[in-house]
Amino acid sequence: MYHHRYDLDTAKRTDGAGNTKSCPGSDFFGGNSVASAQANFIPLLQGELSSHPQPTTPLHRAEVTVDSLNVRNGAGQGFALVKTVQRGIVVEIHEEQSGWCRIAADRQEWVFGKYLQTVS
Repeated sequence: MYHHRYDLDTAKRTDGAGNTKSCPGSDFFGGNSVASAQANFIPLLQGELSSHPQPTTPLHRAEVTVDSLNVRNGAGQGFALVKTVQRGIVVEIHEEQSGWCRIAADRQEWVFGKYLQTVS
């Protein structure tokens, strides 16, 4: 975690100038300054955060109408089986695509919508 350096005599933030004390590992990501954080560290964090989908508000909820419904890691029968859900389970629908419904806010978990009944 980046932190700011403060002058030991004045207690003012100096970003490393003056009489400051460094800590072990202060040169990670190119240095322990605001400029180093902005140039090297913050872009890494932004890249990592943007690679994770943000949870969404569900479009609606639906109940499983068959004894066992396959959940796949994509919108289609050719995708790998992740798990199954049983009759009567109510799922949240976050996306619909060609008759398939994504039932997880933050993962690729899809079921065939023909086997769902919308509930209020």
